Amino acid sequence: MHDANRSIRSSFPASLRTSILASSAAMTVASAAMAQVYADGTVDAAYGKPLAIQDTNTQFGNSNLGVVDRANGSEIDGLHAIVTGTHLYFILTGNLESNFNRLDVFIDCKEGGQNTLRNDNANVNFNGLNRLGTSPTDPNNFPGLTFDAGFVPDFFMVVNGGGNPYTIYMDWAELLTLGGGTGGYAGSGAAGVENVLGPFLLGINNSNVGGVIGGNEFNPDGGAGVTTGIEFGIPLDVLGYTGGALKICAFVNNGSHSFLSNQVIAGLGGSGNLGEPRVVNFATIAGDQFVTVVEGETGSYCGDPATGSCCETSKVPFCSNAICCNAVCAVDPSCCTEAWDSACADLAGQLCVACGGQKTCNGSTDDCNGNGLADGCDIFYGVSLDCNLDGIPDECQGEVFFCVDGQWSEEYGKGLAVQDTQTEFGNSDIGAINTANGSELDVAYAFFDKDHLHILLAGNLESNYNKVEIFVDCREGGQNTLRGDNVDVDFNGLNRMGTGETGPGLTFDAGFAADFYMNMGGGPGGDSAYDLYLNWATLPTEGGGTGGFGGPGDAGIPNAMPNGIMFSINNTNVLGVDGGTGFVPGAGAGVLTGMEIKVPLSLIDFDGGSIKVCAFVNSSGHDFTSNQVMAGIGGGPSLGDPRNVNFQAILGDQFFVLGTEENLCPADFNDDGFVNGADLTGLLGAWGTASAIYDLSGDGIVGGADLAQLLAEWGACP
Repeated sequence: MHDANRSIRSSFPASLRTSILASSAAMTVASAAMAQVYADGTVDAAYGKPLAIQDTNTQFGNSNLGVVDRANGSEIDGLHAIVTGTHLYFILTGNLESNFNRLDVFIDCKEGGQNTLRNDNANVNFNGLNRLGTSPTDPNNFPGLTFDAGFVPDFFMVVNGGGNPYTIYMDWAELLTLGGGTGGYAGSGAAGVENVLGPFLLGINNSNVGGVIGGNEFNPDGGAGVTTGIEFGIPLDVLGYTGGALKICAFVNNGSHSFLSNQVIAGLGGSGNLGEPRVVNFATIAGDQFVTVVEGETGSYCGDPATGSCCETSKVPFCSNAICCNAVCAVDPSCCTEAWDSACADLAGQLCVACGGQKTCNGSTDDCNGNGLADGCDIFYGVSLDCNLDGIPDECQGEVFFCVDGQWSEEYGKGLAVQDTQTEFGNSDIGAINTANGSELDVAYAFFDKDHLHILLAGNLESNYNKVEIFVDCREGGQNTLRGDNVDVDFNGLNRMGTGETGPGLTFDAGFAADFYMNMGGGPGGDSAYDLYLNWATLPTEGGGTGGFGGPGDAGIPNAMPNGIMFSINNTNVLGVDGGTGFVPGAGAGVLTGMEIKVPLSLIDFDGGSIKVCAFVNSSGHDFTSNQVMAGIGGGPSLGDPRNVNFQAILGDQFFVLGTEENLCPADFNDDGFVNGADLTGLLGAWGTASAIYDLSGDGIVGGADLAQLLAEWGACP
């Protein structure tokens, strides 16, 4: 029997340990203090009858394996739930395919939350939660997953499983009204048992072969009678639940959170797969796409019609215009926690178009970017990128930050290497930002500032998961011949290129010993949407090291990893080299889009001096090197198995060099890539002092000599 008083691990964020209701008398669901529920994936008698039964056949496969762990299809047949004095237990009967399809679960359990998912929540499950939210680049066409009017989730969980041996994984996150919040990886476990993952309990039993069948037809009570599936136990204080309504919405999604199935509980009433989740609005589908576990008052939220106009005062928090409400609460959070008082209404009058806010769209009266606000973004048409990933469009801040978006910018200056060899990996002619039908490296641009190494490899990377392999020589030591005992990244693809039984290992030029490694590759996901991934690893002289990966990401926007790496791709190039093996000096010149990466210098352990980079295109299995190398190979066919490639046997250097940081642009005091008025203002402010920052000449005082050097460097940095 499960111990309902199982303690919460002290490592769980204290911010979520709120007080819980002393008595559960108000709950309308059975609430026995010691309910006999064991979260192993099987319905216990304490659950009683299901609260919902699936009414739609599954288009994600009808599993027929009948084993506890593996399933060859996904379906949600029903939902059973019970609330005890300390926990919410529920089980989603059915199957979850063991191909790492996702089961996304949302819980509405308190005041606030997000009726339309935002894109600035905690980064969990490879940022899959935010993949469901409002598009940062095209919010008008991809507004974000929207729930029924009566459902405003406060908590998120995602489960997926697969591998050999079978393993189930779980992530979780808060859903705060204004985004942010905490979240993380809960842990992993086995099938058929109760797994204790921090404060959570999780079990899966995939043995069901009943329930709904394959298809998209309306099948009333088709999910009835199934007694196994995915089961959860969650402490009420982790949810922040203190009584009132408690509701659950759950659905099956693909592995990249980009294609929503027709398996939703409660059901869709017969439907095909819903597809792109950012355009799904459950409010437009008949019935409730959630299940009420505990009856009670529904908490108010931004956009709740019952909260009243944003332009007027109210005794309750929030207001009925979601965009305006979020904008005001970002300035004054009390408007969404205490009451929409006169100060909140006044803010709405300044910020919100609906309340007569000042129009700033080039002096006109239009809300140019269609975000519902009269703000600094309206000075510009279209929707800005959030290049510094602070949650605010850059144009709203009066400037555009250096943006990792796969496009050249002035900070890069001139190319450091230009391709001289036609490509045998296909000459792309599609011109789309994500999809390419060929791979080529045309120009290498790079620079480093005091914090980051920036690399843009202009060209294309075919959307078949071909790899661009990038090796960086940035300190003492490293590997001139790639070893076979480095960290396992990208399905051991790094070691596939190293020393092994069938080859000596990839060998670089004599002047190059790699200390750091990255690769980028992309292609269609399960729903044919483009997914981009980046893998990285350190390359210690003696092997081993650390590494990891990021993604899936999108094309044309910054994709951030927890370790500070940012990456992107823009495949629109149709210029540069053409198909073949010929020697074509300078043919890659002029290309300004491709694969872009920003890497913290602290991560690569840069020790000063110069940085060298070798890059080339490889097959998706890291087992066939193309003839696209930076710098070029002087004409010739693809190089084949990388374990037999020796760049020392090829004329010239198959790498390019970045100069030292100090010589790049010393008068660019604010590191924005330009010597301009901002730098001049700083220098004049330090005039006559001994500031080491502004004393460019080194004569001990900030004066005329320093001003002369600044003016000589005026403009874009080299």
